[in-house]
Amino acid sequence: MRSFCVLLIMAAMLVFVVADGATDEPGTRLASKQIENLSTGSSLTVDAEDEESKYIFHHFNARFRGESCRWALAYAGVQWEDQRASLALFPTLGSTLPVLEVNGKNLTQSTAIARYIAKKRGFAGRGLWEQAEVDALIDYIVIDAIAGLRAYPEAALTGDKAKVTALKEQYTSVGVTPFLKELENKLRSNDGGQGFFFGPSATLADIIVVNFGDEVLRMKPDVLESYPVLREHRNRVHDLPGITEWIANRPDTLL
Repeated sequence: MRSFCVLLIMAAMLVFVVADGATDEPGTRLASKQIENLSTGSSLTVDAEDEESKYIFHHFNARFRGESCRWALAYAGVQWEDQRASLALFPTLGSTLPVLEVNGKNLTQSTAIARYIAKKRGFAGRGLWEQAEVDALIDYIVIDAIAGLRAYPEAALTGDKAKVTALKEQYTSVGVTPFLKELENKLRSNDGGQGFFFGPSATLADIIVVNFGDEVLRMKPDVLESYPVLREHRNRVHDLPGITEWIANRPDTLL
């Protein structure tokens, strides 16, 4: 009798499990898998829902803050639209762009946008610790290294040539030097500087660093002359799939 009761309980549990699975809404199991990935620190998986997502990137007809997002989208291999507003609108829209529109939802702030893309497509770092290292290096660039260039866009847009020249000279000859030295040393610490900043493959940190370096190179073409490891790293990032094509076809802009 006892064995019969056990069999009845097991059968009931089986029916419950099957019924529970049958009532899942579309995407429920996929969402659970994504949550599990987040809890273990691994990057989000590429899923069917993401393949169907529609990405629209809204920014000015400029590089500067938004270009790293464009590189991330290009490297991610997703279908996306590049919507550009005239720089004449910068005085009124400067604080509202860039914006990433995904299936009708809007995400603001360039670094948040880039990180979202990297997490969705698996280049935010392997595991929680490496992701934290990637984030730390990104913050080092977007908070510390770029601080000396805050006044540059406004000066360029207003046509203040004297101020533009002074800002370029000060930053490229003095301001950026400690950051380039630190980045060179940091890159050497991983595989002797022969690859990327973290692990064996490119992360968002590599994209952010090289995009930053490219903007400084626009101000002074020989600024990396004393940093051979950074120069080679720049070439490797430029050669990443998607980024190569983007750089070759993007429009030339003032900023």
